[in-house]
Amino acid sequence: MNKLNPDQWSSYWQDTGNINSFSKDNYDKDIAAFWQQEISDKSYIKVIDLACGNGAISWIANDIINKDKNTASITGVDFSNITPFERLKISKDDFPMIDFLGNTRLEKLPFENNTFDIAISQYGIEYSNLKQSIPEIARVLQPTSKLCLIIHSENSEIIQKTAKNLKQYEILLKEIRLHDDFIALDAIIGQETDTVKIRAMQAFIMQGKVIESKMLIVNQIIKTAENPDVLMRYKKQLVTPFLDQSIQKRLPRKEPALLARKTLDDYIKRINDLQNVALSDTEIDDLISLIKDHGFIIKRNEILRHDTMENAGHIIVAERNS
Repeated sequence: MNKLNPDQWSSYWQDTGNINSFSKDNYDKDIAAFWQQEISDKSYIKVIDLACGNGAISWIANDIINKDKNTASITGVDFSNITPFERLKISKDDFPMIDFLGNTRLEKLPFENNTFDIAISQYGIEYSNLKQSIPEIARVLQPTSKLCLIIHSENSEIIQKTAKNLKQYEILLKEIRLHDDFIALDAIIGQETDTVKIRAMQAFIMQGKVIESKMLIVNQIIKTAENPDVLMRYKKQLVTPFLDQSIQKRLPRKEPALLARKTLDDYIKRINDLQNVALSDTEIDDLISLIKDHGFIIKRNEILRHDTMENAGHIIVAERNS
């Protein structure tokens, strides 16, 4: 299975201002309601957020559990090098009960036995080796504890929609190659800073027409994309260095075009990663059996419905009372 390595995910979480891996905003509505229902039923003392990324569920858990007073410590762990407070420009002083621990694999957690009384994860645990991570999670959970998971499943609309996006983005990267056209435009401009002279160049005019026709395709895909932010970022990285004021200031142009290509390429890799880790029905059954093998009783095993989606993934809630 071809998965992104920790460095590639670290680059994403460090470069983006997103809370989760596909949106600027935190999860809301049905997903928030799920967490409200599952983690507000008792007073938890120590919470672990598994494969937390930039802490989407850590913030929600804090809002729910520590709403009235700070009673629960929440530790988010991820195998990449995460710094959510810094990246999201959130003050640690405002969230004293939340901590994040990067470079931490779920298959080998650096905690003592029986440390936490609830483990939560959303669209994260499936990125681990489940045969190794589930026993390790069970080890750090107390004999009386709870496990709440939302996972990507092959049948979910998220997977289906991202598959559609993947085809579009691969066409942009491998066939349209707008970034190459901007690199060619950079070569035409050269060291010239007089934008009047530049606009009079025949080669500039011809290349501009090529770019204009391809930009129509990009704009159309942006209108229909499930996650247009990536393409808007790609477009901005290409266009900004070629504005008059940028040219006059001799700002770099080729480097941003190469970075734009990387933005698109990295997103395609993340979509491929998502497609790879989404669990089949059989794999979900195997995961449930594995959880049961470690003393848990399954309380919920069902499809997650969210907003207009009939299937946004799969819910597993389990409890252990031994």
